[in-house]
Parts: sequence; structure tokens; C-alpha cells
Amino acid sequence: STMVNRRRISTMDWLYRLSAPLQKKAWRNAANERPTTTHWPGWEKVRRIGIVFDSRAEEGYLESMRQVVSALQAQQRSVNLIGWTGEMRPKNALYSGRQLIFTDDFAWNGGVQGGNALEFMQSEFDLVVALHRSEDSPIDYLVARTPAGLRVSLTGANDFYDVRYHSADRLPMDYFRALSAWLAKIPPR
Repeated sequence: STMVNRRRISTMDWLYRLSAPLQKKAWRNAANERPTTTHWPGWEKVRRIGIVFDSRAEEGYLESMRQVVSALQAQQRSVNLIGWTGEMRPKNALYSGRQLIFTDDFAWNGGVQGGNALEFMQSEFDLVVALHRSEDSPIDYLVARTPAGLRVSLTGANDFYDVRYHSADRLPMDYFRALSAWLAKIPPR
């Protein structure tokens, strides 16, 4: 039985090593996407906000993310928050209230196959904000395939994001405070 389990694990590792470059290639190509854009109601009327970030971020970051969600909910806005883990979903683990995405939420070719990633992508948002971007994560891939009125990125090239709002603010709460003042200047379309 131990030998069978060892063989199964090594087969899974081998498959993962084989598929990882294909996934990353698909995720890198997301910058060339022409995403589905919906109505931008203007900041005052934004009700549905999606926020994508790298959950491996530094200490204090997650607590600041909770403050952002609380502040936006206090303004009667609905927030869907998902964090990329870069890991396989741990077996026998429950994630109540935590919106995490794992490598096994994606197929061998980089496509979404389930979990919170699929749920996020099937939602429609007035605003989607990507707080992190990297070529080895599916964040751009998800944002490109999620219907949204406006897409905001902290950094990046001139690609499918509508706005790149860079701020020196390290913590999300400070960033969102500055970003919301700026978004208020963008007229509805």
C-alpha cells in the first residue's frame, strides 16, 4: 500500500511539473485578452467589487485587506475577495469565509476548472482590482475573463486593464482610500 501511494504521489508530481509551464504560458497570454466589459456606473453607484491578490503577501497585509472589505461593506458595497496561494488545495482542510484559489482550481492548460476561481470568473462586477500581478500567477487570467465595468491594476504594462493606479501606499486600506478618490473622477459609461 505504501508503494502504491508513493507511486501515485510521484505520478502527480510528474504531471504537475509537466503542466506547470503550460499553465504559466496560458496565464501570461492573458495580457492579450479582450475581456467582456460591462457598464461602469461611476464610483458613487458601484455595488459589486472583486479584489484579487496574492495571499502570500507580507505580514499585516491580510489584516489591512479585512479593513478594506469592512470599509467597502459599510458603504453598502458587496466585495468578493480572492487570494492566490500558489499551492495545491490541502486535503481535509476547511476554508470557511476565506476565498482562496489553488493550483488545482486550474486545468493542465491553465483554464479554470472549479473552486473559488470559477465562481469569481462567473460573477459580474462593477469594479475589479488586481493588487498583485506576476507571470507565474493566474491573476491576470482571472481578471481578463471576469465581466467587469472597470478593471484596475496596481502595476503593469498597457494591456487589458482600464486603469493602472500606482500608489506608494503599501497597505491595501491606504491604497483603496486614494484609489476611491481617483475613481470618483471617472464618469459613468
